[in-house]
Amino acid sequence: MEKFSVFSKSFVRTAKFLLAFLLSIICTDLVFSQTSSSESGWYLTNYTFKDGSLSKGTVLMGTTSTMKDVISFKGDKGKIEISHNNYDDKTGKLLAGV
Repeated sequence: MEKFSVFSKSFVRTAKFLLAFLLSIICTDLVFSQTSSSESGWYLTNYTFKDGSLSKGTVLMGTTSTMKDVISFKGDKGKIEISHNNYDDKTGKLLAGV
Protein backbone atom coordinates (compact mmCIF):
# COMPACT_ATOMS: atom_id res chain seq x y z
CA MET A 1 0.00 0.00 0.00
CA GLU A 2 1.07 3.54 -0.75
CA LYS A 3 1.72 5.94 2.05
CA PHE A 4 -0.91 8.61 2.50
CA SER A 5 0.58 11.90 1.26
CA VAL A 6 -0.56 15.15 2.84
CA PHE A 7 0.15 17.13 -0.32
CA SER A 8 -0.69 16.02 -3.84
CA LYS A 9 2.01 15.90 -6.52
CA SER A 10 0.47 18.80 -8.43
CA PHE A 11 0.44 20.97 -5.29
CA VAL A 12 4.11 20.25 -4.59
CA ARG A 13 5.02 20.89 -8.24
CA THR A 14 3.15 24.24 -8.21
CA ALA A 15 4.74 25.25 -4.91
CA LYS A 16 8.23 24.50 -6.27
CA PHE A 17 7.53 26.53 -9.40
CA LEU A 18 6.29 29.54 -7.41
CA LEU A 19 9.26 29.35 -5.04
CA ALA A 20 11.70 29.24 -7.97
CA PHE A 21 9.90 32.15 -9.63
CA LEU A 22 10.02 34.30 -6.48
CA LEU A 23 13.70 33.52 -5.92
CA SER A 24 14.51 34.49 -9.52
CA ILE A 25 12.75 37.85 -9.05
CA ILE A 26 14.56 38.53 -5.78
CA CYS A 27 17.96 37.61 -7.24
CA THR A 28 17.35 39.73 -10.34
CA ASP A 29 16.52 42.78 -8.23
CA LEU A 30 19.63 42.31 -6.13
CA VAL A 31 21.89 41.97 -9.17
CA PHE A 32 20.57 44.96 -11.12
CA SER A 33 19.83 47.42 -8.33
CA GLN A 34 22.22 50.35 -8.07
CA THR A 35 22.85 52.91 -5.39
CA SER A 36 22.36 56.56 -6.23
CA SER A 37 25.49 58.35 -7.37
CA SER A 38 26.26 62.00 -7.98
CA GLU A 39 28.92 61.28 -10.60
CA SER A 40 26.94 60.72 -13.79
CA GLY A 41 23.38 60.47 -14.97
CA TRP A 42 20.41 62.67 -15.71
CA TYR A 43 19.56 65.40 -13.21
CA LEU A 44 17.07 68.27 -13.19
CA THR A 45 19.27 71.35 -12.94
CA ASN A 46 16.91 74.15 -13.92
CA TYR A 47 13.33 74.77 -14.93
CA THR A 48 11.60 77.26 -17.17
CA PHE A 49 8.08 78.58 -16.93
CA LYS A 50 6.27 78.76 -20.25
CA ASP A 51 3.66 81.48 -20.16
CA GLY A 52 0.45 80.00 -21.58
CA SER A 53 -1.52 83.25 -21.50
CA LEU A 54 -4.30 83.38 -24.07
CA SER A 55 -6.80 85.94 -25.26
CA LYS A 56 -9.52 85.05 -27.78
CA GLY A 57 -12.96 86.31 -28.76
CA THR A 58 -16.09 84.16 -28.63
CA VAL A 59 -19.81 84.71 -29.19
CA LEU A 60 -22.12 84.83 -26.17
CA MET A 61 -24.61 81.98 -26.36
CA GLY A 62 -28.03 83.01 -27.67
CA THR A 63 -26.90 86.51 -28.71
CA THR A 64 -24.85 88.25 -31.36
CA SER A 65 -22.65 89.88 -28.71
CA THR A 66 -19.05 88.82 -28.36
CA MET A 67 -16.86 88.40 -25.32
CA LYS A 68 -13.16 88.09 -24.78
CA ASP A 69 -11.76 85.00 -23.01
CA VAL A 70 -8.55 85.90 -21.17
CA ILE A 71 -6.40 83.26 -19.50
CA SER A 72 -3.29 84.52 -17.69
CA PHE A 73 -0.51 83.04 -15.62
CA LYS A 74 1.50 85.08 -13.09
CA GLY A 75 4.09 84.16 -10.51
CA ASP A 76 7.04 81.85 -10.12
CA LYS A 77 7.88 78.33 -8.99
CA GLY A 78 5.69 77.33 -6.06
CA LYS A 79 3.54 80.49 -6.34
CA ILE A 80 1.63 80.50 -9.63
CA GLU A 81 -1.66 82.36 -10.04
CA ILE A 82 -3.85 81.26 -12.93
CA SER A 83 -6.87 83.35 -13.86
CA HIS A 84 -9.58 82.83 -16.47
CA ASN A 85 -11.85 85.83 -17.08
CA ASN A 86 -14.58 86.63 -19.59
CA TYR A 87 -15.09 90.27 -20.59
CA ASP A 88 -17.81 91.91 -22.70
CA ASP A 89 -16.16 93.21 -25.88
CA LYS A 90 -18.28 96.38 -26.13
CA THR A 91 -18.12 97.59 -22.54
CA GLY A 92 -15.03 95.80 -21.24
CA LYS A 93 -17.09 94.73 -18.20
CA LEU A 94 -16.10 91.52 -16.41
CA LEU A 95 -18.78 88.88 -17.01
CA ALA A 96 -17.26 85.91 -15.21
CA GLY A 97 -13.92 84.98 -13.74
CA VAL A 98 -12.01 82.35 -11.84
